[in-house]
Amino acid sequence: MAERKRYVRDVGHREGQQATDGGGREFDRVADELRHRMTGGVYPLGSLMPAQRDLAQEFGVSRDTVQRVLRELRNEGWIESRQGSGSRVVKTQRIQFSAA
Repeated sequence: MAERKRYVRDVGHREGQQATDGGGREFDRVADELRHRMTGGVYPLGSLMPAQRDLAQEFGVSRDTVQRVLRELRNEGWIESRQGSGSRVVKTQRIQFSAA
């Protein structure tokens, strides 16, 4: 009997890798890239983020993963979200505290 291939919903996973929506590798990859885009000026201060559906398609993840990432970015103070209006960038640099 031939071994069956395991398929996962998210793009970019290889056989044997775990698909982790919302707390694993894909979540971190998307969150890190969006932070990088905000600090790098791709999404400047005051700009609207792309729609959740568009981000999900671009990154090859579920919309649920995108929603979780946006919630995390909102909690970190990077964006403000309003239902029906999208997410707006309100911070474009990481704040680093020096040890005193």
